[in-house]
Amino acid sequence: MCPALTLCSATAPYLAELTATSLPSQDTEDPNPLIRALSIRTMGCLRAEKILDYIADPLRKCLRDENPYVRKTAALGVMKLYDMKPSLAIDNGFIEMLQEMVTDSNPMVRLLSPSRTASPSARRS
Repeated sequence: MCPALTLCSATAPYLAELTATSLPSQDTEDPNPLIRALSIRTMGCLRAEKILDYIADPLRKCLRDENPYVRKTAALGVMKLYDMKPSLAIDNGFIEMLQEMVTDSNPMVRLLSPSRTASPSARRS
């Protein structure tokens, strides 16, 4: 489903918006952590600006998920969101949430913290 939605968002953003408002966000409530992670990853792959506002709430929930794989996938989603629309990532507090992940109990989640993902030039300044 992810490749189909990704292609759809590139060629027909209005269809991606219809899909993003219901299907993937429902999957972020699934009891299976792999489904939750796939859902948030799919939302991050949808590169249509119209749907970015729909991603904020499920992304926030997944950043606080009990499962480390879901949190790691959500952290990658924040980076994709920031790439597309930095103001939305900043205004929703996602940058601060990523900074808090520096102290996450799981090493894979900590690895994606801003201090680890900053470019070498950004670290020097």
